[in-house]
Amino acid sequence: MPRTIHSATTLLLLTAALCCPALAHAATPSASAGPPLEWKWQRFRAWEYPASAAALGLAFYLRFAGPTPSADWKGGILFDDWVSERASIQSTTQRRRVAKLTDLFFYGSMGYRFVDSALVPSLVWRSPDVAFQMTMIDLESFAFVSITLWGTQALFGRERPLADHCADPAFSASEHSCLPSSNEHNRSFYAGHPAVVLTAAGLTCTHHSHFPLYGGGAGDTLACGMMIGAAAMTGVGRIVTDNHHASDVVVGYGIGAFAGWALPAILHYRHRSPALTQARSSGPPVIQATLIPMLDEHQLGLGLGGIF
Repeated sequence: MPRTIHSATTLLLLTAALCCPALAHAATPSASAGPPLEWKWQRFRAWEYPASAAALGLAFYLRFAGPTPSADWKGGILFDDWVSERASIQSTTQRRRVAKLTDLFFYGSMGYRFVDSALVPSLVWRSPDVAFQMTMIDLESFAFVSITLWGTQALFGRERPLADHCADPAFSASEHSCLPSSNEHNRSFYAGHPAVVLTAAGLTCTHHSHFPLYGGGAGDTLACGMMIGAAAMTGVGRIVTDNHHASDVVVGYGIGAFAGWALPAILHYRHRSPALTQARSSGPPVIQATLIPMLDEHQLGLGLGGIF
């Protein structure tokens, strides 16, 4: 019980560390009575709600109720063994500490996205509509990562690199994944922790590039940079603790980059809001005209030409 409380407290402190600078920067615009934020891009469409819910539902089924992945794929490929031989942590105590840190980044990044997308726009900027749109985009991106992650692990069970150390009694006694009944033993491909944290980083950078959530400038840039740094540390941590091969992390980064940057841009930020476009087209007619000099052998003067 004390260990559980300590872990929960540490997680809350990490989330607070990520969120407090955000709220500090965001409080300044509110104090100066800045105008509410306005959503100007493609809104969350009707089909995206069931699609995101179905992806999350199927993903959680595969993870918690689906079959345990078998070891269909063992060993490294390409540069995996070279990286593992040079980067793997040998100390069991240090390995556990680093692995716990990656867990904190994993859960903390998702907690930060809730604060950043749901609370800051609604409470600080008085823009619940923007908060709702950003939160739904976050859920959509995390749903994509969830279904691809747990779907891939169910189809291609890859043994974790730490399996090579499970023959050591001291190591196996402290590593739950070494147990024959463990559901984690063959979930190496692809690396979920780096994918999730980089997704959170991409969402942070994407949202802050379109909204001055922390007042614009250094505050918003810092939020993006900190999250990218957290994603980098998470990937390294999963490799040095032998939870994933380097190739697993590379694929995870690719999925995270797509979910965090490309997916929100493709579905939302690349398109202006249809309502705004329609409002412009239904507004008063625009008159474009210019004066044209008229000169010939019979007249000298000016004419008016254009679109009326």
